[in-house]
Amino acid sequence: MRIEAGMEVRASGLDRRLLAQVRAEGKALVADRARGVFIVRDVRKETKRIMVAETTKTTENTQATEAADATQDAAPLPPVRLEDGLPPANGSARVSHEQAVLALVRERLAAGDFSPIELHSPAPPATAKGMALVLCHHGQDVERLKASWRALAWTLRSNPRPQAVILVEAADEGEPRHFASLPDVTYIPRTVPPDGKGIWLKEALWNIGANHALTIPGITQLVFLDLDAAFVWQGWATAVARELASHDVISPHSHMFYAGQEDGRAVGLLEATGSRLPRDGAHGSPGMAIAMTADLYRR
Repeated sequence: MRIEAGMEVRASGLDRRLLAQVRAEGKALVADRARGVFIVRDVRKETKRIMVAETTKTTENTQATEAADATQDAAPLPPVRLEDGLPPANGSARVSHEQAVLALVRERLAAGDFSPIELHSPAPPATAKGMALVLCHHGQDVERLKASWRALAWTLRSNPRPQAVILVEAADEGEPRHFASLPDVTYIPRTVPPDGKGIWLKEALWNIGANHALTIPGITQLVFLDLDAAFVWQGWATAVARELASHDVISPHSHMFYAGQEDGRAVGLLEATGSRLPRDGAHGSPGMAIAMTADLYRR
């Protein structure tokens, strides 16, 4: 049986052999609860875009080449600015910044435009003091690497930019690494031991990055983000820092969509678990990002 992106599988048709084949081909299943089916996604090619929650993811010369290629592949739209006629929410003349961003995203997706959205901040360049952004990578899949480069190019232009950006990259013995020597990024390489092959490494790599962040004087907030995910709004750190001033742990995003991928249209706009769970007790889309205080992480 050939597994194609966009294919629909009924729950009754799921078995271990099918799940193993889906994973081996670099794909994933997303539940469409309303219709009682799972939709196959080619997750290697997707760049995830996430929206900030209102309250409450190589070597020298080849690295620059990969970054340039990824930028061309992404074919980004011209910068979209908040002043370009965002509709007010619920007829109100005054809406929160997060509501305005979400309204714009909904409008673009409803029009069938799933291109990456980059909302620029009009503020002068600044630093989010006390915040560390932790990223990680493991794997050699070409499409996944391109998606990560596309997202990373925007993440590194965050404004304000976190005080520390830490990227932990793991590779098997003898395999190349792809994200060394980025400017103003602390890079931590790790080699996967034989008994570590084939297991899920993301949270372990995040922990390595977080433990390093806590050695940096003044770090009080930790943000963990999937390398192939990027916030729509360039100024996301402002909102995250504000929420972490009064909460121990938050979902730093309320929604997400798969940018630049045809089968992303079938999935649409997904609400994050951290946004939906407190409201109606239902689970949304997990993963992508989480943020917490350094004090909570230590405990």
